[in-house]
Amino acid sequence: MTRRFGVIGKDIAYSMSPAIHEWIAKRHGIDMTYEILDVETSDLAVLVNGLREGFWHGFNVTKPYKRTIIPFLDRLTPVAKTLDAVNTVFVKDGDLMGDNTDPDGFKALLENVAIPIGPDDVYVIGNGGAARAVVHVFEGMGIRTVVCARSPERAGTMFPDVVGIGDLKPLAGHVVVNCTPVGTAPDVDRSVLSEEIVKGAYVIDLVYDPPVTALMRYAKEGINGRIMLCVQALESAKRFHGIDAGFDLTMLELFEGGNP
Repeated sequence: MTRRFGVIGKDIAYSMSPAIHEWIAKRHGIDMTYEILDVETSDLAVLVNGLREGFWHGFNVTKPYKRTIIPFLDRLTPVAKTLDAVNTVFVKDGDLMGDNTDPDGFKALLENVAIPIGPDDVYVIGNGGAARAVVHVFEGMGIRTVVCARSPERAGTMFPDVVGIGDLKPLAGHVVVNCTPVGTAPDVDRSVLSEEIVKGAYVIDLVYDPPVTALMRYAKEGINGRIMLCVQALESAKRFHGIDAGFDLTMLELFEGGNP
């Protein structure tokens, strides 16, 4: 029987998740489909009920629903509970389980790039689900983070240090992680921070299309979010299919329209 999966979000026509999950399915001989589910908040209940009834078999969840979907679920894994954000939904022992594989993806990105992370603070731009995952990883490494938000008063209590983006001074020598979608195609000329702020900084931009964002061009050195996207999908596949689909760099050919 063909199993049905999809990614739930809003304004996500650009998503690479179908291509990545289809690549995993082909590698492992899995009979499945994977769809982009670009929906309104009011549609979440219908999708979740479809998962309970077996019409769907699992979801990934992206902006802006990583927190919104939580009340519809039965249980959360410890990491999803800690982050108060879910990016993977699957059935386990008859319950709808919410998990978050973004920390796995970000850890893999750090392991596969040569960004120097020293004793200086890391600046995390944004205060959504991706930012929670990034801060969680850095905290586990003993690295202090400063979260930069357009509205610091709305960041809640999830982050220990929050400042306004407008209050930032030049960040030369620091690592800056962009956890917002600003700069995603087709708005490739937009940047969440000015060149004056990030000139001389090391930027990790979780945007994956285009491969080099305006923010990355402004920086001393820049890394995109493609490895993170691939590995969080691989970790989701473990939950969906019970397989261990390990990461290799050939997956990045998917972003160039290849067929590794």
